[in-house]
Amino acid sequence: MIIGLTGGIAGGKSTITKLLRADGFYVIDADEITAQLYQTNQTAVQIVQKLFADCVKNQWIDRAQLASFLTHHPNLLPSLEAEIHPLILHEIQNCISSVARQEKIIILSAPILFETNAHLMCDCVICLYASVRKRWVRAKMRPGMTPEKFELLRQRQLSDKQRIRRSDMAVSTHTTIQKTYQKVCRYIYDCID
Repeated sequence: MIIGLTGGIAGGKSTITKLLRADGFYVIDADEITAQLYQTNQTAVQIVQKLFADCVKNQWIDRAQLASFLTHHPNLLPSLEAEIHPLILHEIQNCISSVARQEKIIILSAPILFETNAHLMCDCVICLYASVRKRWVRAKMRPGMTPEKFELLRQRQLSDKQRIRRSDMAVSTHTTIQKTYQKVCRYIYDCID
């Protein structure tokens, strides 16, 4: 059983993902896979080198510089996504294939689960959501986050309304982390029953 966990930027997905992992759930985190690809995958390095040469130093992607560049040139983000997303999806599929026989439940945590069609790998999707104002309060505490970057990332994602409509279950993160986590776990077990 593959359960997708998604939500907009600073919607609580990373916090709930960490709790699920700490409780022993097998978690595939698309953000971690992306970071790993940018650090170790030569194809990813070549793609970024081709599109944004100044963001590659000594065969390593400077993620901070890439993020800054894309914040100032958001029209170039689709070019990067068109080439990087297939690599990410391939790696997610490899992760699923390698553990599918051993794990009864696999959590696929991805901020743009629907936008990349990764939801097609899932048996059930849980959406975490919060108001834009609440998400900005959370996001602005992240290193390097600016209102422009927040807005760029937010605009690249489905709205909460669209994400909720496409999900099997939706959980507000306006409550305590513990209550949110309890609801998510209850939904996970509902999915497998």
